[in-house]
Amino acid sequence: MNENKAIEERIITIIKGHKSQVNDIFTDKNFMYSGSKDGFIKVWDKKKWDEKHSISVGRWWINSIVVDSQHVFIGSSDAVVNVFDKKNLKAVANLKHSIFSTINSISIDKTHVFVALNDRTIRIWNREKWEEEHKLKHNGIVQSLFSDTKNLYVALSNGTANIWDKKSLSLDYKLQHSSFRTLHSIASDKSYIFTATSKEIKVWDKKTKDLVVELDCGKGIQSISIDADYVFIGSSDKFIRIWDKNSWNEIQRLKSTSKITSLCVDDLYVYSGDSKGFITVWKHPLYDKKMKQKEKKTTKKSPTKKKVKKKEEA
Repeated sequence: MNENKAIEERIITIIKGHKSQVNDIFTDKNFMYSGSKDGFIKVWDKKKWDEKHSISVGRWWINSIVVDSQHVFIGSSDAVVNVFDKKNLKAVANLKHSIFSTINSISIDKTHVFVALNDRTIRIWNREKWEEEHKLKHNGIVQSLFSDTKNLYVALSNGTANIWDKKSLSLDYKLQHSSFRTLHSIASDKSYIFTATSKEIKVWDKKTKDLVVELDCGKGIQSISIDADYVFIGSSDKFIRIWDKNSWNEIQRLKSTSKITSLCVDDLYVYSGDSKGFITVWKHPLYDKKMKQKEKKTTKKSPTKKKVKKKEEA
């Protein structure tokens, strides 16, 4: 089997989603959400891959999307976070910032919304009253952020990652990724912190703060996504590189038709958005294994036909 055919067999579908570059993708159990430079967020059904809803924020770019059980959060280039009710997609709140700024990234937890702006600040909003409560200042543009139960992880344009304590809102520690390259992405799991410039990804031990490994991914890294087993890296060279988190070896490489600008993963699929507005849905490395497991469960649950004994005629 040649390489192109092998890659084609990993594709579930290709969606002509937008008129312009896809800047962010988010997925939950039933839907996939995509946001673009065309000012639209689109909601896609994950069974038939058809468009269910479309939301416009006008002429502004959509740079970040986050969704939970209650709300859809859309961060756009006019420095506004538009909040919609997830069930009916009616507007709930508009979290406005300076018109001279733009939103680069959003993260949420149960009580707060964390907004990364290019004015070198993170704004923290209360989700009950939809009021701004805190402002965290930085010495570089906040390119990306990620939050878990304890910390807020921040990627800065000066090549530094700042890790904040969410309770005290004090700076916990810093990781110096680079002194001359912009740190544009950051992610975290239970054991590691992942920081990315356009050239490489560094993996840091959460406990010791030591550098574990550096992943050489060529030039033009645009987006990273992680799950329990793998690191997924989308680049401007049109490739998705997939690295195993146990061995830190590259185990798979998928090639898109255009520059990859956004990336997201779930249990079954890898979603890549590109510079031409397309969204490619790929099979996850464990897709075949998990589909077989689902088939086995379905077979076990399906009722067996009981044999009915005919009564003998007296």
